Amino acid sequence: MTRDLANFPALHAVFQPIVDLRRAGTVYGHESLIRGPADSLLHTPAALFARAREDGHLLGLERAAAHVGATRYAQTRPRGKLFLNFSATALLAAGRPGDACALANLLGQTGLSAADIIIELTEDDPYPDLDALNDVLDGWRAQGALLALDDFGTAYSSLRRWTELRPDIVKVDRFFTRGASQDRRKRHTLAALCSLAQGDATRMVAEGVEHAEDLAAVRDLGFDYAQGFFLDAPAEQPAMQLRDEVLEVLTPRRTRSYRVSWPMPRFSAGEKTPPPCPSGLPHLP
Repeated sequence: MTRDLANFPALHAVFQPIVDLRRAGTVYGHESLIRGPADSLLHTPAALFARAREDGHLLGLERAAAHVGATRYAQTRPRGKLFLNFSATALLAAGRPGDACALANLLGQTGLSAADIIIELTEDDPYPDLDALNDVLDGWRAQGALLALDDFGTAYSSLRRWTELRPDIVKVDRFFTRGASQDRRKRHTLAALCSLAQGDATRMVAEGVEHAEDLAAVRDLGFDYAQGFFLDAPAEQPAMQLRDEVLEVLTPRRTRSYRVSWPMPRFSAGEKTPPPCPSGLPHLP
């Protein structure tokens, strides 16, 4: 781990809250996001990971980012879970016996336990050995960690991966949530995903929520959690208090003015009521 950190000096973590929509006004956890030196070309995650890929240090950067994020989170001790990003390749490498930078060693240095962690599997890395990956994940689940699929609906984060890995949480990509209050096709897609999740007790996170109307839409569709700049921007100190604008949407006595108006569904002449909608989801046009 020391060698990984030496290759990437001046890393620091920021944390974005993930808000529980079932318990209005509460923060479920935070995603750790890595940043480079603020006054350098490597400040953004995209630049950092591009340089690491060029230099052959991609796995080292993933481990260093996880270590920095977990260490800082342990120091601040907020309530809630810590979402740590890992590729399938990094998880497989960390699961090998004798690996000096195994996740268990990483957590042991920070004071966090596996039960504090949600492993967020990134979407941009295929996994050639499904059985080996499931073995690694099962070992972490046995110690109390949870698995989340990141950016569902993009790259390798697909229904196939959902089925093969049986995640505890699925984070739906911002493409589907942005503007959902005004786009019936996106609402149809999100409603179908929520119905699928309810069938196997998977919890759902709406990523990229940037407007009050979209927050109300994903809440009404049945999402468990939401994340995005409308809720709060990433910050060095993990936020536990929500802004008034967010509470106005989520607090039950105030939600009426923000609730999305779902158009009445089409149904055949002579029917007095709409056909049943699975899992209690709202009827969509």
